[in-house]
Amino acid sequence: MRNFSFDQIPKPDDSLLERLMCWLEAESDKPLDFEIGSGQGLFAIQRSLARQDRRLLAVERTTGKFQALLGRFARHGSPANLLPVHSDAVNVLTHAISPNQIENCFLLYPNPYPKAKHANLRWGFSSALQLLESRIGHMGRLILATNLEWYANEARENIPLSTSFRLDRVRELDAREPGRTHFERKYLSRGERLFEITFVNWKPEGK
Repeated sequence: MRNFSFDQIPKPDDSLLERLMCWLEAESDKPLDFEIGSGQGLFAIQRSLARQDRRLLAVERTTGKFQALLGRFARHGSPANLLPVHSDAVNVLTHAISPNQIENCFLLYPNPYPKAKHANLRWGFSSALQLLESRIGHMGRLILATNLEWYANEARENIPLSTSFRLDRVRELDAREPGRTHFERKYLSRGERLFEITFVNWKPEGK
């Protein structure tokens, strides 16, 4: 795994960065959760409506999916504790999020990049884990879900090797669960095995 370099990460454009900072300040009394790859926003909407005591920053870089997320956001009354963001999550984490600011980070069904030559793009080997480690506070959680057992095993084995994240729980989803994302609903309807891996950030407080 290569060391992560903050200097190489471009800033979001000024208008987006200003909107991010304003929202983070306005909702600063609520703990912050972060979703990487929010897709069409099913989980983001469900989470923000169910947990109005928290705030959620939902980041999606694909234009079509982000437009669907915005539409769902508007249809549900644009909840104040949710901010949809069209950007690369690494850019947002680097330039808009302070160290230890996040309590929970969700990676629900990320692209598995199955080819060996793309292994560094998978979360089990990603240099961006160092960035997540710095932005998630002491005892904060990283929650990853996948329908691929090999991907789940790779993540649970490798993420603790290079970071202060420690494996907390591995569970298989019950087929009767309603599904948090469109991918999850599709996989559940097919009867596929789905895996959720939770890590806790055991870095010292204030680091």
